[in-house]
Amino acid sequence: MALLSEVNLESLDYLYIPAPDFEAAVRFYTVTLGGELRWRIRDGSTWVAAVCLTGEGPLVLLANHLESGHTVLIYRVTLTDVQRKLTDSGCELDSKITSRNSTAIYLRSSEPI
Repeated sequence: MALLSEVNLESLDYLYIPAPDFEAAVRFYTVTLGGELRWRIRDGSTWVAAVCLTGEGPLVLLANHLESGHTVLIYRVTLTDVQRKLTDSGCELDSKITSRNSTAIYLRSSEPI
């Protein structure tokens, strides 16, 4: 499935990175790498922080709820076009989340896309 060649990716906005030791990860990305902490939020035991490493490019989102080794790349796209192309190619819509600023869809595929 060579779907990425058919999808118009507008920009890579976020790198969503597992951070099982959340405080150590925030320190590493801000103190060691010199990133700027933009925000950090907590919901129950879940923590997420946004760190800007460069003037341009994606924000790094550090999250203690992601399983190690499961980094997520979050691209800006025209959602309706991408959803149609991916579901037409056999991906299943897993869930859809809408906030006041954006909508995200999670798709599952048994094959690499």
